Amino acid sequence: MSQNYNALETGVTTFGQLYGIINANMEAIRTFFSGTSFPANPVQWQPCLRTDTSRFYIYDGSTWQDFTAYLPAYLAITSEISTARGAAASLDARLDVALNEDGTLKAAMPAGSWWMTEADTVARVDSSTFTVVGDKTAIYKANRAVYLDQTTDAYGYVSSDSTYSAGSDLTTVTVRGCTVDTGLTGVQYGQAPNNTPMSANEAAFSALAGSADKLGYFTGSGTMALTSLTSFMRTLLDDADAATARATLGIQTAPVGSLMYWPTETPPDGWLERDGSAISRTTYANLFAVIGTTYGAGDGSTTFNLPDDRGLFERGWAHGSTNDPDRASRTNRGDGTTGDHVGTMQADEFESHSSHLKSGGSVNFGAAGSLTYGALGGNETRPINRAYMPIIKY
Repeated sequence: MSQNYNALETGVTTFGQLYGIINANMEAIRTFFSGTSFPANPVQWQPCLRTDTSRFYIYDGSTWQDFTAYLPAYLAITSEISTARGAAASLDARLDVALNEDGTLKAAMPAGSWWMTEADTVARVDSSTFTVVGDKTAIYKANRAVYLDQTTDAYGYVSSDSTYSAGSDLTTVTVRGCTVDTGLTGVQYGQAPNNTPMSANEAAFSALAGSADKLGYFTGSGTMALTSLTSFMRTLLDDADAATARATLGIQTAPVGSLMYWPTETPPDGWLERDGSAISRTTYANLFAVIGTTYGAGDGSTTFNLPDDRGLFERGWAHGSTNDPDRASRTNRGDGTTGDHVGTMQADEFESHSSHLKSGGSVNFGAAGSLTYGALGGNETRPINRAYMPIIKY
């Protein structure tokens, strides 16, 4: 390759020779950086385009390095820089957010390796496409970095979101910045685009070495440990609803139809005031299955009545006992049932008794020899009492 220069000589070179000398010198400069062979006396970092192979080289001071082989990686890096997170204008400003002056990280790296190995089988489709077994669309998203293990290993990026075919059970991945060659045997993929480093708690959870019948728990901020998961705990965690969980725990709850008094004017969840209301047979099917139309049939088809215990004292069912001497005369509970049965009622009444007059009192004799006393008392006969809301479990 020629590198001879024609020097201009003062008082010798004529104006007519000037253009020819300049042209020859420019050609020498051109051949210094390109040609079918390398320059004879290169300087360090001198570039050279080999026109016979269409490859670009750089002289590192001792050897001509084939820069073309590094071009895909270079393009990948420039692409990464151009899409790097952050609003700062320069890469240096963006890196300043994450790196200290000595190059150490200002925050913890995500747990594990940046590169993750694809566990399932991959296969080349063409120079820009490969497939992987299974639905991997959640992994191979646009701009995710990939590393191809093949005859000529290469770095690149997923060019667009991958697609999955259920019929073949294959995910198709198209890449850019690299070439998929016929020697493809495996793929590694980087962390998700725009990923955020894990928090201390996330990193602690990710670092747990899980195994069968173990349960992780936090021992402090950013620290976790494992404990054995007993058969009882597995059963409890598998319980589908609160009722099943209560049964597993052995917690007894009030059965549907239970009666209770409540100390406020609003019944708790799962309970209704015993106010005689007509309520839905569908909505309150469990309660209807217990009391049916005992206290009233509602509209006869879609509703039923609650017992109306407002203002009443409760009494234990006699069930044949003489503790209720008037049990046979108890009145309709709501469905026509009378007598000694649950839910039947009695009106107020004085027990038969004798009255005595104290000395100094006055007695009035009315017509036909009747005896009357002056009116005493209020609207009813009652003991000292406190009122609570009567409720029923549904």
